[in-house]
Amino acid sequence: MTRRSQDELLALHELLPLAWSAATRAGAVITQPFGPARGGSALVDGKPFHDGIDLSTFCSDHVLAAHAGVVLAAGRRYDDWLGWVGDLSAYYAHLDSAGLWGTLPIVVVIDDGNGYRSVYAHMYKLTVKEGDVVKAGQTIGYEGMTGHATGCHLHYGLFNPDSVDRFGIDPAVVN
Repeated sequence: MTRRSQDELLALHELLPLAWSAATRAGAVITQPFGPARGGSALVDGKPFHDGIDLSTFCSDHVLAAHAGVVLAAGRRYDDWLGWVGDLSAYYAHLDSAGLWGTLPIVVVIDDGNGYRSVYAHMYKLTVKEGDVVKAGQTIGYEGMTGHATGCHLHYGLFNPDSVDRFGIDPAVVN
């Protein structure tokens, strides 16, 4: 994978405020900003990076679609829609053989129809399924702490799957 520069990613970050007001109810607190972060699982310029924003209100609060679009994935099987380069079959085989699917976050990926996809992660329950057409502001699930989360929150990310440059991933996360 090639790696994006921090400047390119921060420019993409300017799109995120468009989603904030719709992604979760009023009063949400940013618990982890987009950008360089100790413990971030993405790598940018060889350094840990948090590839979205974490918003928190309370466990089981409604998570709302930031934009209208089509649900591409809903559940723990979402990686095919995130723009990974290469064949993921060995990764899926490992998850199958080790029974690790339940350790992944519950995620919704929505094609926003504007060249971007929105990712909503760590939910505990979903109200949409693959193929659903959603409106901006529609409830798509409920805030939770599935996957590797230390508390209830929504991880919201926005990305262009056609971008030539990609995040790297921390080898410790892969292991």
